[in-house]
Amino acid sequence: MLQHVEGGHDVLPLIRQHEAFSVLISKHARGLISRSGFKSIVKKRFPSDSVRPWLEAASLEQLVRLTELIEREDFVSLRSLLALPPA
Repeated sequence: MLQHVEGGHDVLPLIRQHEAFSVLISKHARGLISRSGFKSIVKKRFPSDSVRPWLEAASLEQLVRLTELIEREDFVSLRSLLALPPA
């Protein structure tokens, strides 16, 4: 089921906003958006979603991996990634 992965994360908002989220990650990776700026945008885009705390705490590498998995529609690996504690 796509809606809820282990830990109760709702990934549908991420899938729906994937393109904008990928741009956000790219800007964060290039230093155009600070970590605090990234967290602020995540808070606005995912105000009540269960995945938000994971996104706010995840490392840049985990965030990049997340976008790659969504692009490939590899939801089994996405579930595994979100089940890991953010680093």
